[in-house]
Amino acid sequence: MSKGLSLCDDGIFRGIFGNEKSAPILVNLVNAVLKNSNDPQIQSLEIQNPIQLKDQLLQKETILDIKAKDDQGQLFNIELQACYHVNFRERVLYYIAKVYSKELLEGDDYSKLQPVISIVFTKFPIRPNHPEILFDTFELRSKFDPDQIYTNHIKIYCIYVPDQLDEVLLQNPELYCWLKLLNYPDKTSEAEMEQIAATYPQIEEAFETAKEFLENPANQEFIEGRRKFQMVQRAITNTNLEE
Repeated sequence: MSKGLSLCDDGIFRGIFGNEKSAPILVNLVNAVLKNSNDPQIQSLEIQNPIQLKDQLLQKETILDIKAKDDQGQLFNIELQACYHVNFRERVLYYIAKVYSKELLEGDDYSKLQPVISIVFTKFPIRPNHPEILFDTFELRSKFDPDQIYTNHIKIYCIYVPDQLDEVLLQNPELYCWLKLLNYPDKTSEAEMEQIAATYPQIEEAFETAKEFLENPANQEFIEGRRKFQMVQRAITNTNLEE
């Protein structure tokens, strides 16, 4: 397996979690995020845009968000963002707005609208001046009465996946273990993952799926293509930051 390769690549992330067979694994990952924010768990997810690797090989710059719907009708936009760019937050909001606006056809009643939840894993700090913050939840609230929520139809979960993880920075130890998986195999060894998998059966299934995906020769062209694209993106990002 190539050095520096990890699940913290948008293409690999979607390749593992963004297909119909992986829906139960994705449910567990999403629930770990929701649990860390003390929010209600979901029972199931239907992936709305299952990945077709053969079609993605020649589309290395395609946005690789996972779109899904749970059994209550809530819509999810799930992604991993490896490279920072200055309009990252606006981009997240834009894609939420796109998903929300497509729910209604002309003449439909607004009561048909369902909540849109964005879950974003990043390889850069959520708050640049506070790299110790690994998790945050954003929603629309009153400026003068923070307990007053304007609507529950928009919620954003941001999860930073640093190279070195400290379990005490997360409320939920299960989410910590999921982040260790996302750093596999570059920053988290197979032996460490096997130890984690012994405690969490759902992570064990995801771990085995990840190993199979990474070791499958049919996926190597896709993985290498995405890596080259990410290298170019990082070079552009570094140049922008220097400027």
